[in-house]
Amino acid sequence: MLNINAQTTTDSTENKLIGTWYLYYKNPKNSDTLELFKTSKTYMSFGSRIEINNDHSFKDIYTAPCGNDENIHDSLGYWSFDSYDKTFETSIPIDFNYKKFSVLFIDSNKLILTRKQ
Repeated sequence: MLNINAQTTTDSTENKLIGTWYLYYKNPKNSDTLELFKTSKTYMSFGSRIEINNDHSFKDIYTAPCGNDENIHDSLGYWSFDSYDKTFETSIPIDFNYKKFSVLFIDSNKLILTRKQ
């Protein structure tokens, strides 16, 4: 069970996680790595994005230009970050049912996550 109060930290990585991140990938089912950017790389920001908020709330959102896409969703959950092993965890799945990720890289514009078991 996700405990959003498990870690209290002043880790700068946690602060950098806050914001809206747009998922960019070519074939996510064949990769354990997710690349996210602060700016969308698609027309009108269609596609997958996550919103990581200061209050530890979290959204996983997918939009599409047509209303017939069966993957359209807007899910609300919570997140936590363990600064010791750089683990980002959510209470709802992101991208094909994963809830735990290692933060491989983060700066002000790019976030790279890898799926954890």
